[in-house]
Amino acid sequence: MTDTKYHENPAISHVSAEPSHAIYDISGGKTLLSGADWSFAFYPSLEDADEAFFAPGADLSALEQVKVPSVLQLMGYDQVQYTNVNYPIPYDPPYVPDDNPTAIYVKDITVTKRADRRYYLSFHGVDSAYYLYVNGRLAGYGQIPHSISEYDVTDLLDEGVNRIGVKVLKWSDGTYLEDQDKFRFTGIIRDVYLLERPLNHVRDYKLSADMNGTFTFELTDVRGNPHVEVSLYDGDEVIFGEEYQGPISICLDDVKLWSAEEPNLYTLYVETSEETITQRVGFMSSYIKDRVFYINGKPVKLFGANRHDSDPVTGPCMDEEHVRRDLLLMKASNFNCIRTSHYPSPDYFYKLCSELGFYVVAEADIETHGVTRVYGRAAKDNFCLLAEDERFRPAFIERNTSNVLEHRNFPCIAMWSLGNESGWGKNFIEAAKAVKALDCRVIQYEGAQRAELDGFTIDTSVLDVDSYMYEPSAFIGAYDRKKPVFLCEYIHSMGNGPGDAETYYQAIMSNERAIGGCAWEWCDHAVLKDGMYLYGGDSGEYPHDGNFCVDGLVFPDRRPHIGLLGYKNVLRPIRSKLENDTLVMRNMMYAFRDTSSIRALITLFDERSVIREAEIALPWIPYQSEKSVALPFDISSGQVLKVTFLDEEGNELGFDHFTLKPYEVRRVKGEKGNPELSETKDRIIVRVNGITYGFMKKGASLASIVKNGKEYLAKPLTYDILRAFTDNDRKVKLIWEDAGFTHTQLKTYGYSLEKSEGEARISYDFAIAPVSKQPVLRGKTVYTVTADGTLEVSVSAAKDGAYPYLPRFGVTLYVNGTGDDIVSYYGYGPYEAYCDKNQASYPGWFTSPVRDMFEHHVRPQETGSHFGTYETEVGGLLIQGEKPYSFNASMYSVEGIMAAAHDAELREDGCINLHIDCKMGGVGSASCGPELADEYKVLDREFLHEFSVTVR
Repeated sequence: MTDTKYHENPAISHVSAEPSHAIYDISGGKTLLSGADWSFAFYPSLEDADEAFFAPGADLSALEQVKVPSVLQLMGYDQVQYTNVNYPIPYDPPYVPDDNPTAIYVKDITVTKRADRRYYLSFHGVDSAYYLYVNGRLAGYGQIPHSISEYDVTDLLDEGVNRIGVKVLKWSDGTYLEDQDKFRFTGIIRDVYLLERPLNHVRDYKLSADMNGTFTFELTDVRGNPHVEVSLYDGDEVIFGEEYQGPISICLDDVKLWSAEEPNLYTLYVETSEETITQRVGFMSSYIKDRVFYINGKPVKLFGANRHDSDPVTGPCMDEEHVRRDLLLMKASNFNCIRTSHYPSPDYFYKLCSELGFYVVAEADIETHGVTRVYGRAAKDNFCLLAEDERFRPAFIERNTSNVLEHRNFPCIAMWSLGNESGWGKNFIEAAKAVKALDCRVIQYEGAQRAELDGFTIDTSVLDVDSYMYEPSAFIGAYDRKKPVFLCEYIHSMGNGPGDAETYYQAIMSNERAIGGCAWEWCDHAVLKDGMYLYGGDSGEYPHDGNFCVDGLVFPDRRPHIGLLGYKNVLRPIRSKLENDTLVMRNMMYAFRDTSSIRALITLFDERSVIREAEIALPWIPYQSEKSVALPFDISSGQVLKVTFLDEEGNELGFDHFTLKPYEVRRVKGEKGNPELSETKDRIIVRVNGITYGFMKKGASLASIVKNGKEYLAKPLTYDILRAFTDNDRKVKLIWEDAGFTHTQLKTYGYSLEKSEGEARISYDFAIAPVSKQPVLRGKTVYTVTADGTLEVSVSAAKDGAYPYLPRFGVTLYVNGTGDDIVSYYGYGPYEAYCDKNQASYPGWFTSPVRDMFEHHVRPQETGSHFGTYETEVGGLLIQGEKPYSFNASMYSVEGIMAAAHDAELREDGCINLHIDCKMGGVGSASCGPELADEYKVLDREFLHEFSVTVR
């Protein structure tokens, strides 16, 4: 084994590697070495690794055959581990544990070696560090897992069979800079290539193509003395071409600009006598003027998400088709921006973003969040430890410059990001200066503003943008400092969420200094094993951060969460409002696209069905302007008007809806009878029109509904103040638990009976009290059975002001059902809807199987409520309210949901849990974001919950 320990020297990120250069395509001479034919062995420590296998001709039969790219932990080796902030090793930089899990990869390749060629091994990603061997000799060393490293191995290769050996270390000094919120995987995570280049070839160049049509080009690294021709094509038409004799600068007429809306691309050819380099080029300018962020001269807003490389089967190893699938779904969700959290993405990501149209916030491979756990000082005081550590300055600089050098020629780059959650210090200042020297685009980094919020006086002059995470929407709406502001992370999408997307959207759109924001985050991270998604702690690791990795807008397999559907509608590019029977259309997002290609589907509903429907073409509406459009038909007879925006292919871009008149509940009137009232030892019985209602004397509860021998209830009604905690309740649940909301008891103080002609009334006085504490609610329930058999329920209650706000207030009816039952309702649908999370839904009549009402999050939680409801029918019972309520029909009990750590552990309750809520709190995004806004909390001190139950 080599005695060299480059992996514990922070001054060294590479040994014998070529300088970083732009990503481009070359003609021929590029052989993909990835595949399932690599020999592999795993060792518990570096010292155990057997380098004898690297020698040419050494017997490999004892080694396993594996696929590259891949990671050890998903091949059954080493520990699967998810951690967010905590370092998975002791904090002792630059040193790492002696037991450093190590893998060797070996592959024999055949080379027809030519004297007029140079040969490079190109590694597109290895985590965390590696030693490279060619024919048994040490060829180089590399770090920076998510950047490309190339090694000139010409002098190490022989004619014929050559052996490539890679020794991959789990830990290195780079581990201290790679503390990203993700599963910690090890291996050759991206593709490997052998490049065969002429002796005279172009290694690197930089180009610029701006909104004025100015095209500049400069060779920055040339090997030998090649004759170079440079040309630019629009399709098959050449628009520029000349021999390269020095830096080129030319102004071209009538170029088509590149933007996320109209990603117009040209093709650059850089040709030598033996080789052709191609690059897709877009004319785009991003800059700041008067504290406003501009794209191509227009003040564009950026909205999208943070994106990790993550797959439940392959981990961080994602091929081009997988990345394309992500981007197409993002595009269909109205995103125009992606932040590469928290490292560079694969090379084809930037090509696809340029092709499909996304503004990229391109982040370097740096996060040192774990320094905040250093013992003995406040976290905020520790944050700068590595940012100020001179030993790591070369690494900070190289990780940023390699990011820029690889990606600066892509038109999709809108901003550079220096890293994530790593404090602030001289290392970042020098890295920012190095970035500025390479490219003129704007720089953002949230850690600087975090340091300011923590009370430190720092120099942020090298940054062009103020960047924040999870600050309240009001903070962004009122922001007015010397620089524009960008929310690099906001609306934390964990579990049932986010609930505040529209609130933030309004704040950002109202402030010209606000650039926009990227939701945290795109996908749930999980490992799929035996049909179950696993998260932190499921593999017995320490430390871990539980299910905090399950925080995306899509499931691990990319099925959209309802939160994504709502976020998409928040980001609809066109919005409308209804004024005097005229639609006023406003172009919110299209700065460069002609809105006349958009159609609007106008649908008029009455209370149960479509009355009229017609499509209209939108006129050309200038960016951030509006125009009035006549409605295609009279709407006076309608209940709800829905305006759905469609693109040229008929894909939905989003919708608006307008309630034209209040919903009128029509009571079902049956034959009138005379309710009979009687009592048993523990029940009160009311009979009328063949219906028998049974009420508990204790429990203030409806216990039974029987008609024609059929029992409709599986167990007595309960009163609810608790919901199954959502992930976004993770902070406030501690308050609710401390208040005792998870363990309450109902006390019935007494009841009274009243019988009159045509109705019977049972009244209860009750209280709901946590164990060991005073009642949180005192109230009165009145059940009235009318002459036609309708049960009217009225629950009034007063809350003790000493308690925190409630998660909900309502009742649950446990309706006999099989789960195959259909629920019909008038309210917000077809998707779940909360007071702050309803953008994917609209009011109307909807039907659904009960089982489809529950969204199966990786960790079970409250889901499936529908606010703004007036009528619900399921299991033969019709619930009606004169005032809107929230309802939830589920086969799972609150207790069962809270007891299950994974969706596969859920067990149906044997009946339909029909929640009828007077108030249901919003969901927000407080799992990492700000506290739920007061307007979405159940802050009421007095409640009046009234509804009726009719047996159908």
